[in-house]
Amino acid sequence: MLCFSSCTCEDVYLGEIKLNGQLDQFVPAVSGENTKVHWNGKVGSLGYSVTHDTHFETVPIGGTGKVKIHGKGAVSSCVEYYRAEKRIIGAYSGANALPFTISITLTKNFNPERYLKDYKNGDLDDVVHYSIAYITEFPKTVTRGMLHYDAYKAQRTFAFSLHPERLINKPVDIKQELLHNVTLNGKRHDKLYHVYLTSTRLSEEEEYLNAQYPLSFIKGIYVKEGVGLIHAYTQNGDTIEFSPL
Repeated sequence: MLCFSSCTCEDVYLGEIKLNGQLDQFVPAVSGENTKVHWNGKVGSLGYSVTHDTHFETVPIGGTGKVKIHGKGAVSSCVEYYRAEKRIIGAYSGANALPFTISITLTKNFNPERYLKDYKNGDLDDVVHYSIAYITEFPKTVTRGMLHYDAYKAQRTFAFSLHPERLINKPVDIKQELLHNVTLNGKRHDKLYHVYLTSTRLSEEEEYLNAQYPLSFIKGIYVKEGVGLIHAYTQNGDTIEFSPL
């Protein structure tokens, strides 16, 4: 490429995309240890706290048609982009050693690795990502190359939307269904959402560890409006039940 004037350009910032609050009722309150947890015959409690509030993430819309040269002749395209509001909530327990970790992300319906085409201001859905890492403890240390494992956290992220047919970014292959008149955790619910994996494939690292000692990971979750996460289950049939204190 020959540059007779200047081989440079700037990315074009188009503004902010705010969370619209449509999924706030599916996110737990951050008011101390307010949730009772049942798992494997044990009982504990947990709470939620905001770990990142009003964080913004880049939403690429498309290229400007211009390129810039930087480094040792490297060329990249300049882009038009928005910045989307994002909030992250983490679970914690002061008194219990829980066999899982939870991170809940309120974000917008886009894939940061792809251009968001045909976007019109204000028409982007809110999405909740429930990330749950289930912990498997090994009876003996597992060695893989230079790494040594006494335990492993197998994380799965479930994307939830009121319009699942429009979901753009699914971290794992999932399906979502709306259920009516369901009994779960000994209680009857008029309406629940069930989000579950459609594939149980493992990563290369997980395949290796699973060959030494069987791993467990979350296969599906149930969420309820006004509460959020109320039930999760592993591929081995273990369950975790959540209820307000």
